[in-house]
Amino acid sequence: MKAIVSERAAIARLSRHLKKSGQSLIVNKANSPSYREFGRYAIINVHNVVEAGSSTLTGWLREERLLKEFEAVEGEE
Repeated sequence: MKAIVSERAAIARLSRHLKKSGQSLIVNKANSPSYREFGRYAIINVHNVVEAGSSTLTGWLREERLLKEFEAVEGEE
């Protein structure tokens, strides 16, 4: 059984981590051109250039070791 982490908590974890390296996380609205191009979430640098885009947070959180093996983001797994 996995512990559920809310989307808001997952965004906060990743945002705090990215802020240390001068990056930010943005959440794109569903019908926007940015959503169609990059997915629901995008990482931008200090120059507002998109560095990565994804439809889920789980991959980024696991890659940065911000999400433990026994945790899952609400609605993603």
